[in-house]
Amino acid sequence: MQVQDDNLKYLFLNYWQGFLVFLALVAGVSFASSGVVTWVAANWSYFSGLQKLLGIQLLFIIACMSAFLVYLRTAKKTGQAKAGAGSQGALFLAAVITGALLALIGQVYQTGADPWTLFAIWGALMLPFLLAAPNAALALLWCAVINLAWQLYMNDFWGMLSRQHYDQALVFAGFNLLLLVVAECNIARLGDRFRLVPRFLGFFCLWPLLGIDDGGYGNAKSSVTDLLVWVVPTLVFVAGFRFYSRRRVDYFMLANLVGFLSAVVLVRSLSFFSFWRMPELALFMIASLVLLTAGLGAVVINRLYRKNNPDRGHKSLWPVHLLMVCVVMVVSLLFALFLAMMNVSFLSSGILLLVIAGVICFSGKDRGQDGLVSGSLALIGLGMMAASLLEIHDDFFSPEVRAVLRLHASAIAAVSMAVYVMFRQGWVRFLSAAQAIGLILLVLYTFMWVDDSYRATEVAFFTLSLHSVPWLALASVVLFVCTHQYERNGLRPLAWALAMTTLVLTVFNTVETSWEPGLGQVLGPLDMFRTVLAGLNPLKVGNWGNIVFQFLPAALVVWGMRKQEGAGRFTWLAAALVFVLCLYWGNGNGVVYGLILVLLAYQCRDWVLGGAGTVAMIGFLWMFYYQMELSLLQKAFLLLGTGLVLLTVTIACRHWLRKDQEEHAMATVQAPEALSTSEAPAKARGLLPLMTALGVVSVLAVANWGIWTNETILRTGQRVVLALAPVDPRSLMQGDYMSLNFELVDHLRTAVWAKKSTENADSAQKVTQGYAILAIDDKGVASLAGISETYPSMVLADGNTVIMRYKTGPFGTVSLASHEYFFPEGKGNHFAQAKYGEFRVRKDGKALLSGLLDENLNQL
Repeated sequence: MQVQDDNLKYLFLNYWQGFLVFLALVAGVSFASSGVVTWVAANWSYFSGLQKLLGIQLLFIIACMSAFLVYLRTAKKTGQAKAGAGSQGALFLAAVITGALLALIGQVYQTGADPWTLFAIWGALMLPFLLAAPNAALALLWCAVINLAWQLYMNDFWGMLSRQHYDQALVFAGFNLLLLVVAECNIARLGDRFRLVPRFLGFFCLWPLLGIDDGGYGNAKSSVTDLLVWVVPTLVFVAGFRFYSRRRVDYFMLANLVGFLSAVVLVRSLSFFSFWRMPELALFMIASLVLLTAGLGAVVINRLYRKNNPDRGHKSLWPVHLLMVCVVMVVSLLFALFLAMMNVSFLSSGILLLVIAGVICFSGKDRGQDGLVSGSLALIGLGMMAASLLEIHDDFFSPEVRAVLRLHASAIAAVSMAVYVMFRQGWVRFLSAAQAIGLILLVLYTFMWVDDSYRATEVAFFTLSLHSVPWLALASVVLFVCTHQYERNGLRPLAWALAMTTLVLTVFNTVETSWEPGLGQVLGPLDMFRTVLAGLNPLKVGNWGNIVFQFLPAALVVWGMRKQEGAGRFTWLAAALVFVLCLYWGNGNGVVYGLILVLLAYQCRDWVLGGAGTVAMIGFLWMFYYQMELSLLQKAFLLLGTGLVLLTVTIACRHWLRKDQEEHAMATVQAPEALSTSEAPAKARGLLPLMTALGVVSVLAVANWGIWTNETILRTGQRVVLALAPVDPRSLMQGDYMSLNFELVDHLRTAVWAKKSTENADSAQKVTQGYAILAIDDKGVASLAGISETYPSMVLADGNTVIMRYKTGPFGTVSLASHEYFFPEGKGNHFAQAKYGEFRVRKDGKALLSGLLDENLNQL
């Protein structure tokens, strides 16, 4: 329990001003980073390609210089060579800008580089910054980028989970295991008090090892794989559980291991029982085995926790609650399938299970196992009762069924709340409350149906979620405050159920707005600014719920600082700033609710709630990129503006706050006690000037070498025109683009496949490089004249003959230098008329896509 107490002391400072300044710094860096990426993706035609490249490099240098200057200031002030929160935030921003710079190079020069190459180079260039200022945020970003590069290279993440590619899964899990070992050895240097990096890597060490059955039997390789999918997960579980229960106690990792073992039992059982002639009984056996595995694991984790923390009584753990919630939901689905195949009534089965659960609970037979048996049976029973709505009312849209449906759903909601009152387990109360809230929303939903058309029901659901989210958010805030203020722990699961329901509905609202058309492309920066202000009118919804939702963060700031000595004007200025920022983020965007949860977590001293709010803010920022209500350029201005305001406020407040408060807050945030006990982290962070300089030189060298190379090809390369057929998606970091399908690729695929079919099967699956010999006709359009595996030095590359590289992959796939053309947002219709692609080809065969041409070979 000492570790948890230290974490609470570290995260929840004794005075609000320091926390708000630190929150403004983190949020400012996050918004600014997102704004840079979105600005690159917007592909704004107001600047030329070289101007954008020079501008983002200047921004990168400013971020690195800021990190260095803040480092010098901190070192001069404290006398220690340590990277504080300011330096870490600036280097994090520099790391994100590095990825944006690489994406911009690919966008400007249409390089068509494989996405995995972009992320792999990005990860390599981030390493100096991670060594300069080790911290959990930058380490998480690096791990995510490296894992994403690996997955993009394999191009089949879900396929890796199957037995057919189990060797790839072993290598991938082994690589993440190596990273996990490095993270565990450097946990103090990263300042990762909440063990975010090891927990993130723990998922990638375990879940790729599932080995889902894909029917691959009958050869030596499959026989070995059949053995490995049993042995490897077992060994990993035993070793991991032993390490994290004895050497380094981490209850989240233990719950993750138990969840992984339960999933392995599920997958292996599905494979084993697939040969049975009684699938109904097989489903029942599988559900029982999964529930038994998870239940025994939860019992062991709870006992370990109570052994290590005898003063905590019989309190359970939130990782165990999360484990049991996930497992019970999966088991309920399996049980529902079992009852459906047996033609047994869901309603009667649910009532029977509830009665059995009540008898077991009140008889005291289940007390030693934390109520796992009775709680699981009660939740499964509630799930079956909810499923009976589908069984009885098969036509929800029929007017004559609605009254009965409302009564039925209301009765089940009442039973769910009765289970909430009778059972004490947190995970049982959470799921029962969540089901009750969902059923109440379903009843309200039936009153909004106008007719039985699909569009009408969709509009009704969107209207319900839009208007209910603010009030659900307010209810969750009130319950969390009451739980903390008056120690009403029995209300905590209900508060969590309301909070999660709010998040789910907000996700639906965000997805719904993602289909709305954009506002169009704006040419000038002044017009852009006016459009952002006009398009983000916070009162356009015109309902009190929306105003309440936007006002909550400011109210939490005022309420939290009500007893803070010396707050004075800072309270009202901070509240006003938060209100203004939320005013322009409150229309159907979950970023505001994520902020509400973070502020609420500080007030309630609940770091799990704070983690949920942080994840929500990150997730909704990512979803905001794909919302079509605003253009990418408008989003970039909004994100960058918000980030700059928050960073400016951070700098101003550091000088405004009283000196003793500032020293207390920044000492707690930047220099935790665990790090000051060892000189090794201080020495490592003293490398910041050298590592930052190395990172700057590396990034600028790689970027400008790529710019120089591409400019040389465009300037001196030979012109080649290829016929094409485009389509139109959107890239994550590079914006809107057209996926190009060249006629030459079809001809190359035919020629390559004919050649590989005469070779052995293994060679047909390899990735190789070849050379296409192209003949240029009178119009300048190229056609395939031949192929060669080596450079055809005997062929003269003159005005009528050009040699171009291509790549071949498994199953006869062929790719040229580029199959995408990036264009400014809103220009899709203009470039849709393209009929040809224009390349510039170097003598060695390397090509760049220089533009698109219309049917008359004119540049678009």
